[in-house]
This record gives sequence, structure tokens and C-alpha cells, in this order.
Amino acid sequence: MLRLSFIGESANEPVIAGLIRRFNINVNILFGNIDHLQNTPFGTLIVELSGADSAIQEALKYINAKKLGIEVIGYVAGHARAAG
Repeated sequence: MLRLSFIGESANEPVIAGLIRRFNINVNILFGNIDHLQNTPFGTLIVELSGADSAIQEALKYINAKKLGIEVIGYVAGHARAAG
């Protein structure tokens, strides 16, 4: 799970769509919030990425290149989540 932070221009970019299209991964949005401070948009998304490990690593590089705030806040094993 990741916490992504957006501010300014990056808040208007289709980052999630880019992740799905470019890296063939699933992105589950768990929480999202966007607001404005002095006419500057800022927001936070908490997402879960699933797919091939190599694709997820490439997706993380892509997010970093977009100059977004990124914080790994946990790991969820797919089979453990489905079970309970």
C-alpha cells in the first residue's frame, strides 16, 4: 500500500490511469482526498498495487519521476486479504 501526495500541477495528471496502462498492474484506490490552498490543489491517495513484482517496481519508478510524494505504508499479501 502506498500513500501518494499530489500538489499543484501533479494533482491534475491522470497518474493512476498511467500506472494501469503502462505497467499492466491493478491499482485499488482505498482512500482519496483533494483540496485547495490559496488556489493550489493538493491531495492524497492511498492505493494498493498488485501485479508482477517487476511491473510494480517499474511503476514505483514512474511515480517517483512524476515528482509525487510517495510513502510505502504497508504490504498486503493478496491471498491473505482474500481470506480474511
